[in-house]
Amino acid sequence: MKKLQVVFMLALIVAVSNQSFAQAAGPASSQSAAPDLSKAPFRNPALPIEQRVNDLVSRMTLEEKV
Repeated sequence: MKKLQVVFMLALIVAVSNQSFAQAAGPASSQSAAPDLSKAPFRNPALPIEQRVNDLVSRMTLEEKV
């Protein structure tokens, strides 16, 4: 019985932690509006690959690059 209580408490702590983290991050819609990338240079197949890659990489965050 004691083991079940410990497991339940750990599950509760994890659930509360995840909920707190999700609230701190905020919903994606509350962040600034995403720019229209439909005409971004990295999407233009007529441009040289190097120019397209440089444009795409310059738009990426450090986390995305990792």
